[in-house]
Amino acid sequence: RIIARGTREQPIIFTSAAENPEYSDWDQLVLSRGSILEHVEVAYAHNGVNVWQGGSSIRNSEIHDSLLS
Repeated sequence: RIIARGTREQPIIFTSAAENPEYSDWDQLVLSRGSILEHVEVAYAHNGVNVWQGGSSIRNSEIHDSLLS
């Protein structure tokens, strides 16, 4: 379970550590039941976000530059 609650002013960012990021630099976030993403940015992952079980919440977040999303 992942609980990541950022704010508009200070979002939580999951991204590549590469100097020049590319699609698929890292795999994915896997959300299980009860996971929460609020004001989160997910970038340059292979699969972006995978909701493995229901009951997760994603609000005010951006998932971009992933190979699959």
